[in-house]
Amino acid sequence: MTLTSIQYGEELRGLATAANADLAETILFNLGYELMGVCTSMVAQDTSGHTFHGRNLDFGLFLGHNTTAGPESNFQWTNTQLLRDLAVIIDFTKTNADGSVEVVHSDVSYVGYVGLLTGVRQNHVTVSVDSRFDDNYDKFLVSWVNNPNDTAVLLSQTLRQHVEEGLDFDAFVQTMGSTRLVGPAYAIIGGPGKDQGAILTLGPNMTEPVDDWRIPEAYPLSADTADKFYVLETNYDHWEAAPIVDDRRTAALDCMDNYVTKDDVTKESIYNVLHASPNRNRLTTYTALMDCAAGTIEASLQYCWEDTCTLW
Repeated sequence: MTLTSIQYGEELRGLATAANADLAETILFNLGYELMGVCTSMVAQDTSGHTFHGRNLDFGLFLGHNTTAGPESNFQWTNTQLLRDLAVIIDFTKTNADGSVEVVHSDVSYVGYVGLLTGVRQNHVTVSVDSRFDDNYDKFLVSWVNNPNDTAVLLSQTLRQHVEEGLDFDAFVQTMGSTRLVGPAYAIIGGPGKDQGAILTLGPNMTEPVDDWRIPEAYPLSADTADKFYVLETNYDHWEAAPIVDDRRTAALDCMDNYVTKDDVTKESIYNVLHASPNRNRLTTYTALMDCAAGTIEASLQYCWEDTCTLW
């Protein structure tokens, strides 16, 4: 079921035709997350080693605003609301030789988007992506757009390809880390087994990760290795301090380290962390929760109309 770039092109043409949309605009829509996304992702395991993967997808910063959206008259990002209206859960299926239909993987996506930003393949991997910004943020994207022979790949499309290939956790982490991407990113990867949670810090035009951070090495920072039980990423390298103007990381860590222990790791507790401000903010389109062993994915649209909501 591996998809080539040609097949992605056929999907894009088909979507543009079905929506009576301009092909160039459809392609630009599919490049959106390569340019800007402000998100939170985490993989946490309970005392038995069972992992849960949660994420907020935040998008729409600086792309127009509406001061009268929502039940109250306050600032809202226009494109954030448009994306909420397009959010869907998609099951990718295949028909077996005996005629039965099998779900290969399930994703939370937007109508018209062909890549994978949030998805699960049962007993293989859960994946989500967060934007990363570095000094080469736009350099290689511009080069890639202007050079049809450039073999670098878009993050969301290669994630979908590798999920469909059926890679297990270790193979997925290794393959993603050696994939030459157009732009920088964080790939947050979970698996069905103990300690199978990783954050890959990826740079553009590279064939090895900048950093590979796993649950036994991660959070809580003050805990012994045996007591570390989760990885968490927003949009900044974990070894650097988050900027004061957008420190969603500290808020999430405070919730996890003070209110959630290994005994308390459930889909509900992860949701509560992601739902708390400032991780839920005016850019948040949805919260997704995934269970790799069970192969489940669920998502809820998120809104932030309270006066205490941050802009991002």
